[in-house]
Amino acid sequence: MLEKGPIIELPYGDRVLSLRLPRRNIAYILDVGRVPAVKNPYKEVERALRNPISHPGIKKSVERGDKVVILGDDLSRPTPCDKLIPPILNELNDADIPDRDIRIIVSPGTHRPLTEEEFKVKFGEEAVRRVEILNHDFNDKQTLVHMGVTALGTPVWVNKKFYEADFKIGLGGIVPHPFGWGGGGKIVEPGICGAETTYKVHRLAASHKIQDLIGDVENPVRREIDDVAIRAGLNMIVNAVVDAKEQLVGVFAGDVIKAHREGIKLAEKLYRPTVPSRTDMAIAGSPGSAVNIDYYQAIKGVLAASCFVRKGGTIIVATPCHEGIPIKSHPEVLKLKSLDYEDALKELDEGGYTDPSLPGFISIHTQTKANSDIVIFSEGLSEEECRILGLNKVDSLEDAVEIAFEKHGESATIGVLKHFEVFPKIR
Repeated sequence: MLEKGPIIELPYGDRVLSLRLPRRNIAYILDVGRVPAVKNPYKEVERALRNPISHPGIKKSVERGDKVVILGDDLSRPTPCDKLIPPILNELNDADIPDRDIRIIVSPGTHRPLTEEEFKVKFGEEAVRRVEILNHDFNDKQTLVHMGVTALGTPVWVNKKFYEADFKIGLGGIVPHPFGWGGGGKIVEPGICGAETTYKVHRLAASHKIQDLIGDVENPVRREIDDVAIRAGLNMIVNAVVDAKEQLVGVFAGDVIKAHREGIKLAEKLYRPTVPSRTDMAIAGSPGSAVNIDYYQAIKGVLAASCFVRKGGTIIVATPCHEGIPIKSHPEVLKLKSLDYEDALKELDEGGYTDPSLPGFISIHTQTKANSDIVIFSEGLSEEECRILGLNKVDSLEDAVEIAFEKHGESATIGVLKHFEVFPKIR
């Protein structure tokens, strides 16, 4: 019989789940690292804008009459765009660019568009009141323009209104990502690119072992993303680093590459802890809404847990997935069924799918499923959806842990992860 141990509080969206685990089995409990939050977010953004990294800054880069576009991500990302935008607008105003010459383009990649009400949630009521906000549509070729081809053969199709602007600013959040790191040029690719561009980049990612890409900012996929962004004409970034409570801890503005890389140095302290060894069980919780809005995003929790679970181990994920499987924006997810990695790639290359970002999802899903059992507690996913995707859906975390102990024995080691976007490194 397993001994009783401490009660672990595991984030689950805006709730907390309690789980009692045997003390002797717990190898470690991981969370986002602690870095002091900035006392005045507005002042921090203003400081970054006026001390840009390897960049002349806004006032030296624009002139009266210029049209400016600001790219901002959607609700699946924790970037505090509502805090970043007001000081940017004011800095532009000080440079003789009135609000009427500024436009925000939502950069959702292949995700669904934001509603008018969600504009207020993501960008703040001040931004909605002051400037025009538009959604990007990756599938509408009439709203895209072709800007050449990268050295690796990626056709660069970008939003036409972005292309037509005189000065282009990209917002973003610097967090670990399956393709290396979020932020920087990702606001362009896949943010405001066309389907052909996004497919090519995601197919490149699918050709690599996903564990080789995580946290490596100089991997081939991340370099391709940066290349697309620069070819598309992104002039400047304003990137945020936030803590576990989505409080702002740092802002990095300036050159698309150099400012982003500087921000990663701080982000690593929060999101890339080192652990001594892999465990038999990896249990992951999911705070906030951004990382678990649907399973297309929540799979990041599976991937994060795969960073420290041993081969043949069990990944246990708790995620609300409020929007379930995003069939409207990603209708082919359930076509995956129980395909393995190689067969899924073969189907892709034979033209079996049209969703441009699906290769990335396939890469994560099939590679992690091949190495570990995935047990999921989620009120937003149905039994049938989980069965199709090869996930073991349970009614409680206790049931999940019991299943894992039955497989690995009473001495099984457990690693607990309290945040989906923490991607641990093995010492």
